[in-house]
Amino acid sequence: MMEPVKLQRNPATRVVDFHFQEAAVGAFLEFSKDITVNGLEFVPFKRFLAAGLLDRLCENRLQGSLNQTLQDYETGCVQLHFGEGRTKQDYIRLSAAVSHLINRPIPEPGGRFYGITRVVHAENPEIQILNPYADFTLHTDGVFLDQPVDWLMMMKLSEEHSEGGESRLLHLADWADFEKFHGHPMNRKKYAFGLLEHDRRHEIFSKVSGMKPARSRLLNLRHGMRHIKFVDQFLLPDAIEEALFIKELQDSLETSPAITASKLPVGSMIILNNNFWLHGRSSFKHDPRLSRELLRQYGYFRDHHDHYEEAEGMNL
Repeated sequence: MMEPVKLQRNPATRVVDFHFQEAAVGAFLEFSKDITVNGLEFVPFKRFLAAGLLDRLCENRLQGSLNQTLQDYETGCVQLHFGEGRTKQDYIRLSAAVSHLINRPIPEPGGRFYGITRVVHAENPEIQILNPYADFTLHTDGVFLDQPVDWLMMMKLSEEHSEGGESRLLHLADWADFEKFHGHPMNRKKYAFGLLEHDRRHEIFSKVSGMKPARSRLLNLRHGMRHIKFVDQFLLPDAIEEALFIKELQDSLETSPAITASKLPVGSMIILNNNFWLHGRSSFKHDPRLSRELLRQYGYFRDHHDHYEEAEGMNL
């Protein structure tokens, strides 16, 4: 009997691939057909029912393998492949099951537990992530104090006339300049991460966050493991010297030879540990017909943020 999911580790990239058999994916979608996308959005316990079903179909080993890999400093990144040819609703159901094997995701600015970003041909979009013809610089996710982000998921829902746009990934252990910047006097400061009030996203984020800026050193060593918090567009420096340090650090990250590129097919997702992986996106080839939809979810590891669990209460 064929195993429902096969794991494959790529030592060159540190990424672990989970290849799901078509029969296992079909069984999940059939047995969970009464759990609709609308039900997942408005009845939270159904998300965990979907997660439990997927784990059982994978011989009750998926949850353990997934969480162990994501929290393993040597890897910390997985790609799950469910196959092409499914509907968007099918992929949303699969993504909900997977994310709830890790923990309940942090609400998106729109209020749902997931968000969908559509990138299309545009010459001068207002938001950087929606500009298809420019590289999206390496960064980690998470801005506000009440929204700690340990992991993030990106799943490709659809794609047409798309060339380029690969995910750019960098594991901090492979960045040669870590010691140089970690020991820099400017790294002793705790930087504020926040959103300027005139930013049009301020009102959107305020619906799901208290908006109190997080404060952190950019680089840390924790139990011998390198950690980073770096979101260039949300960093709020107080002096010229700090801005110069941020720029120099970013230049080093962006030119690291350890950056790898990952091109996900439709129906696949990538999940990475946000504490020591940086991610970005390469530019697309110019095409007026370009269209790509990406689902995202992000959250925290429950045992890392007990205080957040208590403060958050039943905010779903």
